[in-house]
Amino acid sequence: MDYATYQYDKPLTDFYLNTKKANNRLTYIDDLALLEVGVEQTEEIEDQSPNNYTYDAKGRIISDVKNGITSIQWTSYDKIKQVNYANKTIVYEYNPQHLRLTKS
Repeated sequence: MDYATYQYDKPLTDFYLNTKKANNRLTYIDDLALLEVGVEQTEEIEDQSPNNYTYDAKGRIISDVKNGITSIQWTSYDKIKQVNYANKTIVYEYNPQHLRLTKS
């Protein structure tokens, strides 16, 4: 059973005290199934700390603390260009039609 709760950016309040959702940016996931007694926890995710994910101005994810991603660089066509970890880097290359050619 899914006991995960998904935490998003805080809502905004305007001048008239109307509350609205700021965006659809996930900040972290909290999995309460780890607290359930007598259930095998083989497929449950570990809890994430608040602000696990960060985003750029366009709303693209640029870091993921839990998975060790220190930064993600994007192309002008919103394709992943490079993913940086503490100990390795993955680089993606695309053809003129923006289809991925290589991942190294």
